[in-house]
Amino acid sequence: DIYQDSQSNLWIGTENGLNLYRPKLGEFVRFQANSRDEQSISSHRIHSIYEDQHNTVWLGTWSTGVIKFSYHKKGIKHYFHRPANNNSLSDNNVWDFIEDSDQKIWIGTNGGLNSFDPSTNEFEHFTHDPDNANSLSSNRIFDLELDSSGNIWMSTIKGVNKFNPDSQSVERFLHEPNNPNSLSYNTSW
Repeated sequence: DIYQDSQSNLWIGTENGLNLYRPKLGEFVRFQANSRDEQSISSHRIHSIYEDQHNTVWLGTWSTGVIKFSYHKKGIKHYFHRPANNNSLSDNNVWDFIEDSDQKIWIGTNGGLNSFDPSTNEFEHFTHDPDNANSLSSNRIFDLELDSSGNIWMSTIKGVNKFNPDSQSVERFLHEPNNPNSLSYNTSW
């Protein structure tokens, strides 16, 4: 992933760490994982990058959760899936982020949709339930978009979902082989 932040820096996630390109200085800064340093990134595999309204940069990793980097606090905070804690991240494989008008951070993972409330530091999970047609069509969420009505659209391995955070309702858009007006294929990135 490549992301330009509010300070015109380019954040570049790779399979071998995180790179920050500072165009004003013409230099790259490399961030590498170091298990002995809690202020280092937690993984070499950075798959998603997002900056929120407070200029906090959120990094999604493969297998080690979320990394939150604050320009203002000059530090790194890690969020992981902890099986014994229902208020933790639902899965450590993170694909995408968005922020809503209430300043909640929404996170697409391999374990469903997560809503992170910065005021409580807790996660709420929205997942697929095979017995509930009003649940997500899949827990593997690749991409998130927020529309002008505040709905969260997500691409999954089993179609596209529209989620209303207020009602917590889900509308699924799936490929229907006999319907030329349906989604062309269920897996979307």
